[in-house]
Amino acid sequence: MRTFWKRWRITIGSGFESLITRVENHEALVAEAIREAQSAAAKAKVKLAHVRRDGERLRERARTLATETESWERRAQAQADDNRERALECLRRRNTTRRELDSTTAELARHEQTERALSADISKLEDHVAGLRRRKNELAARDFRARALSATSPEEGTLLGGIDDIFERWELKLAESEIICEPAPADDFADGFMAEEEKAELEAELDALLKPGPDDRS
Repeated sequence: MRTFWKRWRITIGSGFESLITRVENHEALVAEAIREAQSAAAKAKVKLAHVRRDGERLRERARTLATETESWERRAQAQADDNRERALECLRRRNTTRRELDSTTAELARHEQTERALSADISKLEDHVAGLRRRKNELAARDFRARALSATSPEEGTLLGGIDDIFERWELKLAESEIICEPAPADDFADGFMAEEEKAELEAELDALLKPGPDDRS
């Protein structure tokens, strides 16, 4: 019996260890995929921070160029009557500054579009990571439950498949032992007659003892 239970524990223990290993392998693969997605999101956030800093520099440059454009135009107006050549030079510089402003404004528009797209991609990636986590936890629980049920389902030719017969034989053996050891049921009716008969015999013996003998009469 001791050998049987040892073999039982080894069989069940190894089955569940294999079960846990398989579940952990699946979880490890999914966890690695989640880590990669998180790493991609982190790198995208770093890139977004750089893009935002570059965008702020472009906006600052655009503000400076707009101010310079207005300044050169005012100078041209101020010099027009006194020194036309200086006024023309101011206009040339205004036009150069304006072209740079237009180029910077166009670049800023493209930059802001890239920033919005990158920010949206990061949000989608974070939502995807959160969904992967929920899905992993759900499937891990379902996988463990399914494999646990499979590991404990009786199959022909396995120890679990014959466990009901083992319990039945065990119970039958205990029942036989209990029947052998159990005392016969008491019969109160018969016991009453036996007690009365025993008492009558004792009464007769007592009367015989009290009855005087021949020596006592004389």
